Amino acid sequence: MTNVRIDTRNGVASLTLNRPERLNGFTDSLALELCDAICDASASDDVRVLTIGGSGQAFSAGMDLSNLLRNGMEAVDIGRTLRRFYNPIALALTDADCTTICRLHGVAAGGAASLALSCDFMVVTKDARLVSAFSRIGLVPDCGGTWAMVHKLGLVRAQRFAMLEEQIDAAELKTIGLAIEVTEDRTELDAACARLADRLITASPVAVASTRRALAAAAHSSLATQLEHETQTQIHAVQSADFAEGVTAFFEKRKPSFE
Repeated sequence: MTNVRIDTRNGVASLTLNRPERLNGFTDSLALELCDAICDASASDDVRVLTIGGSGQAFSAGMDLSNLLRNGMEAVDIGRTLRRFYNPIALALTDADCTTICRLHGVAAGGAASLALSCDFMVVTKDARLVSAFSRIGLVPDCGGTWAMVHKLGLVRAQRFAMLEEQIDAAELKTIGLAIEVTEDRTELDAACARLADRLITASPVAVASTRRALAAAAHSSLATQLEHETQTQIHAVQSADFAEGVTAFFEKRKPSFE
């Protein structure tokens, strides 16, 4: 892969968008590589945490519009482009069996903001900001953006973000609970992300993955449906080796060691 760097170690798969000369602008090939990398990490028994960041000066400026200008906008089949290359990224993040963290520095604009909001957690630098950027060029949020905005920001803040182009800076990301930590620079960002990953890795992988799915399901379930979802999930959890280890460690007054 050339557009996405992949580094996997100690249970963490770190993906880095790698088009710094174009502010990591999305192309079809980058989107395809990113989706493949997310799916590969999710399918790996060795990966418990997936992080996504950007190289160079920013996370990503969103879709690289230079291709539209070069080839002519009338030549672009945007429906096919979204369905083939970009929608699968949002689905892959939502369906991933590992916890996802956005390593956000600088700007995340357009579809990149959608990507950042689709991750489970964010760790950000003090200069980080989310920018919708769609309405200013006559487009609507995509890449799962409308879904992520409403679920993560709430309807009113999502309207201000998407329709009035009100940016969300690092301080607000921290205040509203989206950012776990705000750091001074990229070096501290990587260290903070590693600390968060360590917390997730030491937890029960069965519990973390199942809880992640249950919370996602709760966003569109009735109470009765969600109660049954919890019951089925708990049946699976009780039968797992993680539960046996957790209970044993509790009575032995030690920290559990989950496989």
